[in-house]
Amino acid sequence: MKQEKTILIIEDEKGLCEIMKERLEKAGYKTLVANDGAAGFQGILEMKPSLVILDLNLPKITGEEICKEIKDSCDKSLSKIPIIIVTGKTDDVDRVCGMAMGADAYLTKPFSLENLMNEIVKIFDLPSVQF
Repeated sequence: MKQEKTILIIEDEKGLCEIMKERLEKAGYKTLVANDGAAGFQGILEMKPSLVILDLNLPKITGEEICKEIKDSCDKSLSKIPIIIVTGKTDDVDRVCGMAMGADAYLTKPFSLENLMNEIVKIFDLPSVQF
């Protein structure tokens, strides 16, 4: 029996959250949503999800702050949580900064759900896409 993976989506665009949540749950993932940085950061600390999908432009706490705080944490159960950044920041310098902060993948909006699922499969080291 496979271990259930929990994915936390931290995104302030509610419509995009619902689309991602529906697709991830259809693929068999337990999916949680936070619509601002503060709630998302608290969710990471409390739930220690298997993966975080993180927007950078968030109210209350930015995605950059969350990513840096998690990846720089002395708590290995936090610092090892994979992070996929999904953002409207499309410049190469933004991508480089995102990866330097510790992101495991960087997708720019608009992105395809197929690309998101492919990144998740890579991060979880799964043999094939789970749709």
